[in-house]
Amino acid sequence: MTNGEIGKLKGLGHEWQKDGYHRIYFDNVIELYGLKTTHYNTGNISSACLRGEKISNTQALKIRDRFVFADAKVWFDIVDGKFRGKNIGQDDFNDIVAEIRNRIKEAN
Repeated sequence: MTNGEIGKLKGLGHEWQKDGYHRIYFDNVIELYGLKTTHYNTGNISSACLRGEKISNTQALKIRDRFVFADAKVWFDIVDGKFRGKNIGQDDFNDIVAEIRNRIKEAN
């Protein structure tokens, strides 16, 4: 990644450094996955879309819980130049990284 691209990654996440590690963490994995929800005042989901397609509230809840309960994490390791993930399925990880790459490309 170029310095400009790393700067754009920082705009999507937050930078963390410690003991030789240098990473950019993406805290908004659900949004990067493409899930958008609206909520009632109670906090319950009132409507949901996945990548622009309407989905059921139950399906949205399952997707959200898949990330939240697993404590899914995605980051870019500046030291080795690779995206990494923890507690996340490979397909979900690939979709999120594709969206991050897409946003970097669109920002150019």
